[in-house]
Amino acid sequence: SKEQGLWRHAGDEPIFTSTLSLDMGTVEASLAGPKRPQDRVNLLNVPKAFKAAVELETNKKPLAQYPQVTIDNQPPFT
Repeated sequence: SKEQGLWRHAGDEPIFTSTLSLDMGTVEASLAGPKRPQDRVNLLNVPKAFKAAVELETNKKPLAQYPQVTIDNQPPFT
């Protein structure tokens, strides 16, 4: 790695072949998951996207097909 120039001395100035400009005013906060990072969601739209995902998931099966769960012999939550 030293032979390839990946290490440099503290006094050496780096030489760049190109530069990148970024307008920080155009940067938006977003949320993306590790499984599908391409499905990035603007942070302002996360509540709406979450609600839509929950509705989509819960509409896959009729409610009657979900098992009823009881805790400590209490009546099931409805």
